[in-house]
Amino acid sequence: MNLIMSSCALVSLLLAGTSCFAIKHMDYHQSGIVDDSFAHVYQSYRPKVVSDVAQEVLDEKYSDTESLNLSDNYILDPGLEILRDNLWKSGRLPALRELDLSFNRVTSQGLPSFEEILEREAFQYLNIVGNPAASIESKSFFTGLKENHLRKLIWIPEKWIEGRKWTILLEGRPDSETVNDLVSLVHKQYYDKKRGELLSPDESSIDENNPLNDPSPLVLKQETERLQQIYQQAREGNGEDADSIGIYYLRGREGVKENKKKALWWFKYAANLGSADGYYNWGKLMQELGQPEEGMRLIEEAAKRWHFSAREMLGWNDSATPESSTEIVDQ
Repeated sequence: MNLIMSSCALVSLLLAGTSCFAIKHMDYHQSGIVDDSFAHVYQSYRPKVVSDVAQEVLDEKYSDTESLNLSDNYILDPGLEILRDNLWKSGRLPALRELDLSFNRVTSQGLPSFEEILEREAFQYLNIVGNPAASIESKSFFTGLKENHLRKLIWIPEKWIEGRKWTILLEGRPDSETVNDLVSLVHKQYYDKKRGELLSPDESSIDENNPLNDPSPLVLKQETERLQQIYQQAREGNGEDADSIGIYYLRGREGVKENKKKALWWFKYAANLGSADGYYNWGKLMQELGQPEEGMRLIEEAAKRWHFSAREMLGWNDSATPESSTEIVDQ
Protein backbone atom coordinates (compact mmCIF):
# COMPACT_ATOMS: atom_id res chain seq x y z
CA MET A 1 0.00 0.00 0.00
CA ASN A 2 1.27 3.48 -0.80
CA LEU A 3 1.65 5.21 2.56
CA ILE A 4 2.29 8.66 1.13
CA MET A 5 -0.87 10.47 0.10
CA SER A 6 -1.65 14.05 -0.84
CA SER A 7 -3.30 16.18 1.82
CA CYS A 8 -6.33 16.58 -0.46
CA ALA A 9 -6.67 12.81 -0.80
CA LEU A 10 -6.38 12.35 2.93
CA VAL A 11 -9.02 14.95 3.69
CA SER A 12 -11.34 13.65 1.00
CA LEU A 13 -11.50 10.27 2.70
CA LEU A 14 -13.46 11.97 5.47
CA LEU A 15 -16.06 13.40 3.16
CA ALA A 16 -19.51 12.39 2.04
CA GLY A 17 -19.30 14.84 -0.86
CA THR A 18 -16.57 15.53 -3.37
CA SER A 19 -15.12 18.80 -2.13
CA CYS A 20 -11.57 18.60 -0.84
CA PHE A 21 -12.25 21.48 1.53
CA ALA A 22 -15.36 20.39 3.45
CA ILE A 23 -14.24 18.96 6.77
CA LYS A 24 -16.77 16.89 8.70
CA HIS A 25 -14.81 16.30 11.90
CA MET A 26 -13.00 19.16 13.63
CA ASP A 27 -10.65 18.20 16.46
CA TYR A 28 -9.49 20.77 19.04
CA HIS A 29 -8.84 18.20 21.76
CA GLN A 30 -6.15 19.30 24.21
CA SER A 31 -5.38 22.46 22.20
CA GLY A 32 -4.89 24.83 25.15
CA ILE A 33 -7.99 26.87 24.26
CA VAL A 34 -8.85 29.53 26.83
CA ASP A 35 -11.64 32.08 27.22
CA ASP A 36 -10.92 35.39 25.48
CA SER A 37 -10.78 37.27 28.76
CA PHE A 38 -7.82 35.16 29.95
CA ALA A 39 -5.66 35.55 26.85
CA HIS A 40 -3.67 38.43 28.39
CA VAL A 41 -2.43 36.14 31.20
CA TYR A 42 -0.10 34.30 28.83
CA GLN A 43 2.97 36.41 28.14
CA SER A 44 5.21 34.04 26.14
CA TYR A 45 2.72 33.22 23.39
CA ARG A 46 -0.79 34.02 22.27
CA PRO A 47 -2.99 31.04 23.04
CA LYS A 48 -5.91 30.01 20.88
CA VAL A 49 -9.02 31.61 22.37
CA VAL A 50 -12.67 30.64 22.04
CA SER A 51 -13.45 33.36 19.50
CA ASP A 52 -10.59 32.06 17.31
CA VAL A 53 -12.17 28.62 17.29
CA ALA A 54 -15.61 30.03 16.53
CA GLN A 55 -14.20 31.96 13.57
CA GLU A 56 -12.41 28.88 12.19
CA VAL A 57 -15.49 26.70 12.48
CA LEU A 58 -17.67 29.36 10.86
CA ASP A 59 -15.40 29.50 7.83
CA GLU A 60 -17.49 28.44 4.86
CA LYS A 61 -15.41 25.33 4.23
CA TYR A 62 -16.53 23.95 7.59
CA SER A 63 -20.25 24.52 7.12
CA ASP A 64 -20.88 20.76 6.90
CA THR A 65 -19.14 19.99 10.19
CA GLU A 66 -20.77 16.96 11.87
CA SER A 67 -18.48 16.51 14.86
CA LEU A 68 -16.70 19.16 16.94
CA ASN A 69 -14.26 18.03 19.62
CA LEU A 70 -13.30 20.74 22.13
CA SER A 71 -12.42 18.38 24.96
CA ASP A 72 -9.69 18.89 27.55
CA ASN A 73 -9.28 22.67 27.24
CA TYR A 74 -9.96 25.67 29.51
CA ILE A 75 -13.39 26.80 28.35
CA LEU A 76 -15.52 28.51 31.01
CA ASP A 77 -19.13 29.73 30.95
CA PRO A 78 -18.33 33.01 29.11
CA GLY A 79 -16.52 31.05 26.41
CA LEU A 80 -19.42 28.65 26.16
CA GLU A 81 -21.74 31.59 25.51
CA ILE A 82 -19.47 32.73 22.67
CA LEU A 83 -19.62 29.25 21.16
CA ARG A 84 -23.40 29.15 21.52
CA ASP A 85 -23.96 32.56 19.95
CA ASN A 86 -21.60 31.88 17.05
CA LEU A 87 -21.92 28.17 16.34
CA TRP A 88 -25.29 26.68 17.16
CA LYS A 89 -27.66 29.53 17.91
CA SER A 90 -30.36 30.19 15.31
CA GLY A 91 -29.71 26.99 13.40
CA ARG A 92 -26.05 27.50 12.54
CA LEU A 93 -23.96 24.39 11.82
CA PRO A 94 -27.07 22.46 10.76
CA ALA A 95 -25.11 19.25 10.15
CA LEU A 96 -23.63 19.13 13.67
CA ARG A 97 -24.28 15.73 15.28
CA GLU A 98 -21.75 15.52 18.10
CA LEU A 99 -20.23 18.15 20.40
CA ASP A 100 -17.56 17.09 22.89
CA LEU A 101 -16.87 19.61 25.65
CA SER A 102 -15.64 17.10 28.20
CA PHE A 103 -12.99 18.13 30.72
CA ASN A 104 -13.44 21.88 30.47
CA ARG A 105 -14.59 24.36 33.13
CA VAL A 106 -18.32 24.70 32.37
CA THR A 107 -20.50 25.09 35.49
CA SER A 108 -24.21 24.68 36.10
CA GLN A 109 -24.65 28.34 35.14
CA GLY A 110 -23.56 27.51 31.60
CA LEU A 111 -25.91 24.57 31.06
CA PRO A 112 -28.82 26.64 29.62
CA SER A 113 -26.53 27.44 26.69
CA PHE A 114 -27.10 23.87 25.46
CA GLU A 115 -30.90 23.95 25.42
CA GLU A 116 -31.22 24.89 21.76
CA ILE A 117 -28.80 22.31 20.45
CA LEU A 118 -30.36 19.55 22.55
CA GLU A 119 -33.69 20.38 20.93
CA ARG A 120 -32.38 19.62 17.44
CA GLU A 121 -33.88 16.39 16.18
CA ALA A 122 -30.80 15.31 14.23
CA PHE A 123 -28.32 16.17 17.00
CA GLN A 124 -27.03 13.01 18.72
CA TYR A 125 -24.52 13.56 21.54
CA LEU A 126 -23.33 16.34 23.85
CA ASN A 127 -20.46 15.24 26.10
CA ILE A 128 -19.89 17.31 29.28
CA VAL A 129 -18.04 14.64 31.31
CA GLY A 130 -15.45 16.09 33.69
CA ASN A 131 -16.97 19.58 33.91
CA PRO A 132 -18.19 21.07 37.21
CA ALA A 133 -21.63 21.08 35.57
CA ALA A 134 -21.68 17.26 35.59
CA SER A 135 -22.18 17.15 39.35
CA ILE A 136 -24.73 17.58 42.11
CA GLU A 137 -24.57 21.36 41.66
CA SER A 138 -26.68 20.87 38.51
CA LYS A 139 -29.41 18.73 40.08
CA SER A 140 -32.20 21.22 39.32
CA PHE A 141 -31.16 21.31 35.67
CA PHE A 142 -31.09 17.51 35.35
CA THR A 143 -34.41 16.97 37.07
CA GLY A 144 -36.03 19.35 34.57
CA LEU A 145 -34.54 17.81 31.42
CA LYS A 146 -36.85 16.28 28.83
CA GLU A 147 -36.41 12.60 28.07
CA ASN A 148 -35.22 13.34 24.54
CA HIS A 149 -32.50 15.62 26.01
CA LEU A 150 -31.31 12.81 28.29
CA ARG A 151 -30.94 10.60 25.22
CA LYS A 152 -28.29 13.02 23.95
CA LEU A 153 -26.46 14.16 27.08
CA ILE A 154 -23.29 12.32 28.12
CA TRP A 155 -22.14 13.30 31.61
CA ILE A 156 -21.13 10.08 33.42
CA PRO A 157 -17.59 8.59 33.10
CA GLU A 158 -17.81 5.03 31.79
CA LYS A 159 -16.33 3.49 34.92
CA TRP A 160 -19.07 5.09 37.06
CA ILE A 161 -22.08 3.84 35.12
CA GLU A 162 -22.55 0.53 36.94
CA GLY A 163 -22.16 2.11 40.39
CA ARG A 164 -25.25 4.26 39.70
CA LYS A 165 -24.33 6.89 42.28
CA TRP A 166 -25.12 9.39 39.55
CA THR A 167 -28.84 8.68 39.97
CA ILE A 168 -28.92 11.25 42.79
CA LEU A 169 -28.99 13.97 40.11
CA LEU A 170 -32.27 12.57 38.78
CA GLU A 171 -34.02 12.07 42.12
CA GLY A 172 -37.37 13.77 42.39
CA ARG A 173 -38.44 13.08 38.81
CA PRO A 174 -41.73 11.15 38.55
CA ASP A 175 -40.10 8.94 35.90
CA SER A 176 -36.77 8.54 37.71
CA GLU A 177 -36.70 4.72 37.63
CA THR A 178 -37.33 4.53 33.89
CA VAL A 179 -35.03 7.45 33.18
CA ASN A 180 -32.18 5.91 35.17
CA ASP A 181 -32.28 2.84 32.94
CA LEU A 182 -32.46 5.04 29.85
CA VAL A 183 -29.45 7.13 30.92
CA SER A 184 -27.44 4.00 31.66
CA LEU A 185 -28.26 2.50 28.24
CA VAL A 186 -27.48 5.73 26.35
CA HIS A 187 -24.07 6.03 28.00
CA LYS A 188 -23.18 2.40 27.29
CA GLN A 189 -24.13 2.82 23.64
CA TYR A 190 -22.10 6.02 23.41
CA TYR A 191 -18.95 4.47 24.88
CA ASP A 192 -19.32 1.36 22.71
CA LYS A 193 -19.59 3.64 19.67
CA LYS A 194 -16.46 5.57 20.62
CA ARG A 195 -14.55 2.35 21.28
CA GLY A 196 -15.56 1.08 17.86
CA GLU A 197 -14.28 4.27 16.25
CA LEU A 198 -10.95 3.89 18.05
CA LEU A 199 -10.62 0.27 16.95
CA SER A 200 -10.94 1.12 13.27
CA PRO A 201 -8.13 3.61 12.58
CA ASP A 202 -7.07 4.25 9.01
CA GLU A 203 -4.60 6.44 7.20
CA SER A 204 -7.18 9.17 6.67
CA SER A 205 -6.31 10.33 10.21
CA ILE A 206 -2.69 10.99 9.20
CA ASP A 207 -2.09 14.45 7.76
CA GLU A 208 1.08 14.79 5.71
CA ASN A 209 1.09 18.56 6.13
CA ASN A 210 0.67 18.44 9.89
CA PRO A 211 2.21 15.10 10.90
CA LEU A 212 2.41 15.59 14.64
CA ASN A 213 -0.97 17.17 15.29
CA ASP A 214 0.05 20.73 16.15
CA PRO A 215 2.77 20.34 18.78
CA SER A 216 2.18 22.82 21.58
CA PRO A 217 3.63 26.32 21.00
CA LEU A 218 5.42 25.81 24.31
CA VAL A 219 7.58 23.13 22.70
CA LEU A 220 10.97 24.50 21.73
CA LYS A 221 11.67 24.89 18.01
CA GLN A 222 14.46 22.32 18.07
CA GLU A 223 12.16 19.82 19.80
CA THR A 224 9.54 20.28 17.08
CA GLU A 225 12.20 19.73 14.43
CA ARG A 226 13.31 16.53 16.18
CA LEU A 227 9.73 15.22 16.17
CA GLN A 228 9.40 16.04 12.48
CA GLN A 229 12.58 14.06 11.80
CA ILE A 230 11.28 11.05 13.73
CA TYR A 231 8.04 11.26 11.77
CA GLN A 232 9.88 11.30 8.46
CA GLN A 233 12.04 8.31 9.45
CA ALA A 234 8.93 6.41 10.50
CA ARG A 235 7.27 7.06 7.15
CA GLU A 236 10.41 5.80 5.45
CA GLY A 237 10.11 2.43 7.20
CA ASN A 238 11.71 2.69 10.64
CA GLY A 239 9.50 0.63 12.94
CA GLU A 240 10.95 1.90 16.20
CA ASP A 241 10.35 5.51 15.22
CA ALA A 242 6.79 4.61 14.19
CA ASP A 243 6.27 3.07 17.63
CA SER A 244 7.68 6.23 19.26
CA ILE A 245 5.12 8.37 17.47
CA GLY A 246 2.41 6.03 18.70
CA ILE A 247 3.65 6.58 22.27
CA TYR A 248 3.59 10.36 21.78
CA TYR A 249 -0.05 10.18 20.73
CA LEU A 250 -1.03 7.69 23.42
CA ARG A 251 0.51 9.57 26.33
CA GLY A 252 0.41 13.14 25.05
CA ARG A 253 4.21 13.41 25.28
CA GLU A 254 6.60 15.98 23.83
CA GLY A 255 3.81 18.51 23.28
CA VAL A 256 1.89 16.18 20.93
CA LYS A 257 -1.85 16.06 21.58
CA GLU A 258 -3.19 12.80 23.00
CA ASN A 259 -5.04 10.79 20.34
CA LYS A 260 -5.59 7.06 20.88
CA LYS A 261 -6.92 6.49 17.39
CA LYS A 262 -3.72 7.80 15.85
CA ALA A 263 -1.66 5.93 18.46
CA LEU A 264 -3.34 2.67 17.43
CA TRP A 265 -2.67 3.34 13.75
CA TRP A 266 1.02 3.98 14.40
CA PHE A 267 1.40 0.86 16.59
CA LYS A 268 -0.15 -1.22 13.80
CA TYR A 269 2.15 0.43 11.30
CA ALA A 270 5.19 -0.23 13.50
CA ALA A 271 4.18 -3.89 13.91
CA ASN A 272 3.80 -4.20 10.16
CA LEU A 273 7.40 -3.03 9.89
CA GLY A 274 8.44 -5.84 12.26
CA SER A 275 8.78 -3.81 15.46
CA ALA A 276 8.41 -5.88 18.64
CA ASP A 277 7.61 -2.64 20.50
CA GLY A 278 4.86 -1.99 17.98
CA TYR A 279 3.26 -5.38 18.64
CA TYR A 280 3.55 -4.94 22.41
CA ASN A 281 2.09 -1.44 22.57
CA TRP A 282 -0.63 -2.37 20.09
CA GLY A 283 -1.55 -5.31 22.30
CA LYS A 284 -1.58 -3.24 25.49
CA LEU A 285 -3.81 -0.62 23.87
CA MET A 286 -6.20 -3.30 22.57
CA GLN A 287 -6.53 -4.61 26.11
CA GLU A 288 -7.26 -1.09 27.33
CA LEU A 289 -9.92 -0.75 24.63
CA GLY A 290 -11.77 -3.87 25.79
CA GLN A 291 -10.21 -6.46 23.44
CA PRO A 292 -8.23 -8.68 25.90
CA GLU A 293 -7.92 -11.77 23.69
CA GLU A 294 -6.65 -9.85 20.68
CA GLY A 295 -4.40 -7.83 22.95
CA MET A 296 -2.83 -10.97 24.42
CA ARG A 297 -2.29 -12.44 20.95
CA LEU A 298 -0.32 -9.35 19.96
CA ILE A 299 1.66 -9.36 23.20
CA GLU A 300 2.59 -13.00 22.57
CA GLU A 301 3.78 -11.99 19.10
CA ALA A 302 5.96 -9.31 20.72
CA ALA A 303 7.33 -11.94 23.12
CA LYS A 304 8.23 -14.20 20.19
CA ARG A 305 10.26 -11.28 18.88
CA TRP A 306 12.13 -11.10 22.18
CA HIS A 307 10.36 -8.11 23.67
CA PHE A 308 11.49 -8.12 27.30
CA SER A 309 8.34 -6.70 28.91
CA ALA A 310 6.11 -9.02 26.86
CA ARG A 311 8.15 -12.07 27.86
CA GLU A 312 8.16 -11.00 31.49
CA MET A 313 4.37 -10.53 31.39
CA LEU A 314 3.92 -14.03 29.98
CA GLY A 315 6.47 -15.60 32.33
CA TRP A 316 8.59 -16.87 29.48
CA ASN A 317 12.19 -17.79 30.24
CA ASP A 318 15.05 -17.60 27.77
CA SER A 319 14.32 -21.06 26.39
CA ALA A 320 10.71 -20.24 25.56
CA THR A 321 10.98 -19.19 21.92
CA PRO A 322 7.86 -20.15 19.95
CA GLU A 323 7.99 -19.25 16.29
CA SER A 324 6.81 -15.76 15.49
CA SER A 325 4.07 -15.16 12.98
CA THR A 326 4.84 -14.25 9.39
CA GLU A 327 1.47 -12.54 9.06
CA ILE A 328 1.56 -9.01 7.69
CA VAL A 329 -0.60 -6.60 9.65
CA ASP A 330 -3.46 -5.20 7.57
CA GLN A 331 -3.11 -1.44 7.29
